[in-house]
Amino acid sequence: MSSELPAFRDALLRSGAELALLSGSGSTVFGLFRAGTEVTSIAAFLRGEFPGWTLRASRTVASGVRIVPAVT
Repeated sequence: MSSELPAFRDALLRSGAELALLSGSGSTVFGLFRAGTEVTSIAAFLRGEFPGWTLRASRTVASGVRIVPAVT
């Protein structure tokens, strides 16, 4: 596992994430933040700390999981 992955996970936690985990083989790291947290600002800060990484700020939806058809 790349040493950057745990460093990124720790950066998420220091930025206020309630939980930060590596998914699968470690190709994805995600953090869960409380509602109202300025995740867009946090993502912008982390982009500066981890250049070249792709960061996405998203939110859950009240309706739960939605199946989206695959684009072919």
